[in-house]
Amino acid sequence: MLRLVINLDRSPERWESVRNQFDQLNLPITRISGVDGRQLSTETLRNIQMPLKDKWEFPRLLSPGEVGCYLSHIKCWELLAKSKESWALIIEDDIQISPEAADFFRDASWIPKDLELVQPFNFFDNCTMKVAKHEYSVMHGRKLMHPYKPSPIGTLAYFITKKCALDALAASRKLGMPVDEFLFGSMSSWAKKHPVWKLNPVLALPVGFDSTIQLNRGKKPHTSSTWARLSPRRYFMRLQNSLRRRLCSKKEVFIFK
Repeated sequence: MLRLVINLDRSPERWESVRNQFDQLNLPITRISGVDGRQLSTETLRNIQMPLKDKWEFPRLLSPGEVGCYLSHIKCWELLAKSKESWALIIEDDIQISPEAADFFRDASWIPKDLELVQPFNFFDNCTMKVAKHEYSVMHGRKLMHPYKPSPIGTLAYFITKKCALDALAASRKLGMPVDEFLFGSMSSWAKKHPVWKLNPVLALPVGFDSTIQLNRGKKPHTSSTWARLSPRRYFMRLQNSLRRRLCSKKEVFIFK
């Protein structure tokens, strides 16, 4: 299994932090030079995105930081696609890893055969989520659950199969939404076909500083599409999500361990 860490060239201290944590787990990792959204030209930012009128799933333009983050993950998917490995663990550099992660991060043999996307992290310790009623028991007393609410966005760490990475690459010739919304968001048609499963207890949390990979993500572009926001397809997907949360879910407390 590939273990890939996205790290901007201007953040060597974060690379050192992640490398030290993996050294303690006795696991090798590969550094992937992240794409700095601040360095992308206006023309590149415009040409790489889906036309605004077609963005009913995410009816606004992406910020430079969001584009840079997406392109960084594409680099990881491409590396997996060209490799002989079946799985990759993709990690961003603003991460705190549990000492219990070694057996899970060593390979993907513990992941059930029919799954292709797994999140081993959460943004908060002791967080209640609505999840699907079906679950998988895996090693060391942990479980895998499919989260409904809050939407499991974030790309701090995830396992992905080669087939899933190839599908993601094929669907990313034009960028329609931030990469975490694309992979895991409740309004992503692609994510509906590739459901993510979250480990509980989780093995990773964000460390106490802002992500440089998604620089300026909070500064959203003002350009949005009223037509896309009012799309009937968007309305029906939101209705579908609401019914699923109400009728097909249970509550689960996720903890970090």
